[in-house]
Amino acid sequence: MDTLIQNDPFQNSVFEEQSIDGTGNNQSNPDYGAADSALLDIAPLGYADGFSTPAGQSRPNPREISNAISQQNEDIPDPRGLTNFIWA
Repeated sequence: MDTLIQNDPFQNSVFEEQSIDGTGNNQSNPDYGAADSALLDIAPLGYADGFSTPAGQSRPNPREISNAISQQNEDIPDPRGLTNFIWA
């Protein structure tokens, strides 16, 4: 047991404490990003019902957009022999 403690790779590490409610992440404005804080809307919201239903029924599906931009038609082997599962 003593061997494990003596060889602890984290024994000299400094870990920053994080608050559970998100306060203190911004030193200049400690309440920014805290739980229950208002978010800044810099663009108009685009909900069909003004609250939660996505607008734009005629818009393409996000998967269609993704495939159009970065469709991969052939296998591209990883030089290290890794599978795509690693990146999923």
